[in-house]
Amino acid sequence: MKDKILFWIDGNFYNFFLSEYIHKNHDYESFAIFDITNNPKKYFKNQTFTNFSKTWFFHDYLQKSLKKPNISYLQNFEKKYNINLNLQTINERSFNEFNKFYDFTQNEILSILEQECKLFESILDEVEPNFLIMHLPFFQHDNILFKLCKSRRIKCLLLRTSRINSSKCLILEDDETKELQFPKSNQNNSISLESVKEKFQKLKRFNIVKKSNDFKNKKKMNKLSALSKYLLTKNNSDTHFTYFGRTKSRVISKSLEMSLKAKFRKSFLDKNSIHDINNKEKFVYFPLHQDEEHATLIGSPFHTNQLEVIKNIAQSLPVGYLLYVKESPVSGARDWREISDYKKILSFPNVKLIHPSVDPNQIYENCSLVIAISGTSSLESLFYGKPSIVFSQTSFSGLSSIKKVDNLINLPQLITESLNSNIDFNELLDYYTYVEKISFEFNLQKIWDDIAITFSNNGLFIDTEISSEKIQQFSKSHESEFSILANEYIKKIKN
Repeated sequence: MKDKILFWIDGNFYNFFLSEYIHKNHDYESFAIFDITNNPKKYFKNQTFTNFSKTWFFHDYLQKSLKKPNISYLQNFEKKYNINLNLQTINERSFNEFNKFYDFTQNEILSILEQECKLFESILDEVEPNFLIMHLPFFQHDNILFKLCKSRRIKCLLLRTSRINSSKCLILEDDETKELQFPKSNQNNSISLESVKEKFQKLKRFNIVKKSNDFKNKKKMNKLSALSKYLLTKNNSDTHFTYFGRTKSRVISKSLEMSLKAKFRKSFLDKNSIHDINNKEKFVYFPLHQDEEHATLIGSPFHTNQLEVIKNIAQSLPVGYLLYVKESPVSGARDWREISDYKKILSFPNVKLIHPSVDPNQIYENCSLVIAISGTSSLESLFYGKPSIVFSQTSFSGLSSIKKVDNLINLPQLITESLNSNIDFNELLDYYTYVEKISFEFNLQKIWDDIAITFSNNGLFIDTEISSEKIQQFSKSHESEFSILANEYIKKIKN
């Protein structure tokens, strides 16, 4: 029998191209769920680029005229699949504190959940797929689908950027909250700290920030074009719950407001943060995450209040140590943080706020310990001979040089133990070797950027109509990349 593969396709579109490239070298039956806006939908409803046996447009099945939720159904769903639904929704960026346009009621949220869960159950019952292909879940709805498939023992193939090489990817069955199991050589690798650092630096891991900023700067040139298209386009607020409350006037006024606030926030940050590291100070390093990202909202749902995390670390440090808190350079893409947040950080007597322009290499060289919620900084620090602590389980938290906070009461003790620990470089090299072995050359960020440039005004306006000509041209110009990606998926499917 043919394999049945269910694709989750959102505004990134790359899974759409992937499905056709898998078809070229593997005989299978494909299905797709589209999470897209109305204008791109016009193309995908009638597309002939690739052959799906059946498609579903996610938002077509979610009614705005929400009915009273069936609590009994949701309770049974939680028990049947061992999925805590509140854990998916409380941090959801569409529902709560990050939504600047609409205040959802509890009944509205539960009604949306009910419709989502019933839709996903019905699709899986009908298709009975062998595989689900999707990216790392970003929202509550794709995360619920992922967890539902896991519960039903459907193989989930997630494309993830390598933690140690941004130009490479891995295809794994678990998300970032699962530790990566790797073979340990139990051999003494004759490798020095300097050679490990050199090897790691050659990966050009920090170029991600530069590329992100370059892309952001390019987008500035497209704002007027995106604005004019937006004003001439019918709003999605009647058909997509993620757009509730987004009238054109409110979106424009909010955009102007945030643009103005961003200037004041950046000015405050420039004036009140440290630009140069004092290498004579003993300090622990905490890198701030962007507030709206997978690492916190899904990867670490109980530690989303970063100000509280900073307070907990600051009061757990031994006397004589400072806490360096560094803003992320990519936070500017979301208009920086509230000035009140920066003032709160500065209010702690043993905490210093570090400017986003400071080279992370300099920080790693001079710090004594890195503490992060779940970010790559905790892995990067090991290559500099510095131990780390994380607040949540990650793909690399199984390394012995990384300690995980299971109980806040134990945080002072964990910090003391980590400050007095040494790095197991043999284990680190085993991890590095294994990740390199199972990863392959594929620059996911470049593909995302190219898709944004081609189909959505550099990512500024995604609700644009799509032509067959553009799809064909994009596919042809990226044939080599998608061929590589498809072959890697086929290997996984066959295994």
